[in-house]
Amino acid sequence: MKRTAWAWVYLLVFASLFGSGAVWGQTNGEIRGTINDPSGAVVPNATVTARLTGTDSVRVVTSDKDGAFVIPELEVGSYDVSTEAQGFKKAVTTAVVVTIGHVNFITITLQIGGSADTVTVEANAAQVETSSTQLGAVMTDRAAADEHPKRLQPAAVAAWRAIPAG
Repeated sequence: MKRTAWAWVYLLVFASLFGSGAVWGQTNGEIRGTINDPSGAVVPNATVTARLTGTDSVRVVTSDKDGAFVIPELEVGSYDVSTEAQGFKKAVTTAVVVTIGHVNFITITLQIGGSADTVTVEANAAQVETSSTQLGAVMTDRAAADEHPKRLQPAAVAAWRAIPAG
């Protein structure tokens, strides 16, 4: 009985150490988005192509029934994303930046017309990060307590302020 318990402990330790290795060495990001027509209705079955600028690296996906698409595990860099669907002009979004561990969400609006026509949009506007848990600044315990003293008990606040910083 004791030997079986230790075997399970070793198995769990091994799985936790080596099973999460992909997270430790993450060196890619992804592009997600939705495709709409001018009225705001979703466009299913659109072909979305992401080309890494300056290379021959290309990824192609198709939007689902809700007009959504995901291009996972992209190398870090700047991408040109082109979108095509029957009955719509081809749309090209340039300079979509992919960074490590982040999801870049874009909304593509296709214009009605022939596929020989192209609409180009530059994606260099400021991006709001909505899907990453990374913070832009690091707070120490002391800074957090000073920032939110009402969340702590009065005795804890007094104790924090009595400790010299350093």
